[in-house]
Amino acid sequence: MSLGDRLGIVGVVVALFAIAAPYLWPDRKWIGWLSLILAGVLLLGWAVLEIQGRVRNGYASLIWSVAAGMVIGGVVAALIWSSWRPTAERQDTVGLRPRIDALGSGSMAANKNGFTTFASLIITVINDGAPTLAEEFQLQVTFANGVSVAGFLLTIPDDGIAIDYPNGKSEIILRTETLDTLSMHPIIGKIQGRLIYAFKGVTAAEILDVGTKAQLSMKDGAGKLYSTPPFSTKEIRLGPDVDFPGLRPVGKLGLRGQFLQTIVGQTTDPSIAVGFVEMTITNEGIGKSTAKPDGWSLTVTLGGISHRGKLIAIQDGTQMQMAEGKTYGIDHADAIYEKTSKGIEPGSIAHGWIQAAFKGIKPNDLVSEGARWEINFEDHLGVRYTASYQYTGGERQPEPQYYPGGGIKP
Repeated sequence: MSLGDRLGIVGVVVALFAIAAPYLWPDRKWIGWLSLILAGVLLLGWAVLEIQGRVRNGYASLIWSVAAGMVIGGVVAALIWSSWRPTAERQDTVGLRPRIDALGSGSMAANKNGFTTFASLIITVINDGAPTLAEEFQLQVTFANGVSVAGFLLTIPDDGIAIDYPNGKSEIILRTETLDTLSMHPIIGKIQGRLIYAFKGVTAAEILDVGTKAQLSMKDGAGKLYSTPPFSTKEIRLGPDVDFPGLRPVGKLGLRGQFLQTIVGQTTDPSIAVGFVEMTITNEGIGKSTAKPDGWSLTVTLGGISHRGKLIAIQDGTQMQMAEGKTYGIDHADAIYEKTSKGIEPGSIAHGWIQAAFKGIKPNDLVSEGARWEINFEDHLGVRYTASYQYTGGERQPEPQYYPGGGIKP
């Protein structure tokens, strides 16, 4: 094997190694320097071989070769020089390219850290370089008067966090869709995620005011700093009706309650009526959800006056007396608050009963025309939901309807 063959094999090996190195060891620059030095040695060896060959063929051939090499080298050098820019200017072509897609803001409940306002962002990060992590996310908000404030990045719990916006709408953000979670793995191509920051001493109105700019900075795995272009908080308002590819589907998320039937009866005390509700709760969200055991209430509105019932625990063998005197039973395991306390998977339905006593109300009043029944419950994130049913007229039903899974029995 000739020297030229050996140099060719070495060149192929170096080329393949240089391709693999940025993906396997993106933070080790010495590999790049080693590859560059080997490339220089190979280039020098090639030049020596070419010069030796040209000398044997005459000096005229050598002169023409040197001239051609200088022209080609000059063109390549000019192209490299014209495309070179300082690191800060090359940020848009090599490495990470972050941008803010949308921003929303609202008020927070009082807490010991003094935070009063939050900002919720959707961010896209495009990686034009070797796979790398992203970390140390910092948000800076600059107002029209030039004053800047830094946000405090909130860590989202594993089961998510509920966000309420000034327009009355709300959404649930899960930890699995936050940018700081998604960027824990090397970024290849593009990712999109959420970040939530808390502020003290400023209001949501100030953050969303005309002239306010938001800018997010981050570092890659090698510690290189990147920043988003300044984002006008008036550009896109973030809420549950605004969404981007790669995130959850647009629409209302969470739990949905629905009445199936109501049954009323009377206790041994004629001044107290008992109301039973058979209902379902559907999880329309994208994560497992539970209903708080202490977040339930049953209210009946009669003639514009609301009467909140006293919830009664459903025991094994609880009896429901119908209008004709027949009785039907349900057990403790049939209670809706028991079936929702262990969590409802996305797309699943919980089916059960709830019972409350109403003092000073007759059973027939509870089913009179215009009587409105309303059940309120709360999920594990503190989001409240309402299910309601309004009577259009009639009287107590003689027998209950049968719904599979309700547990009712004679």
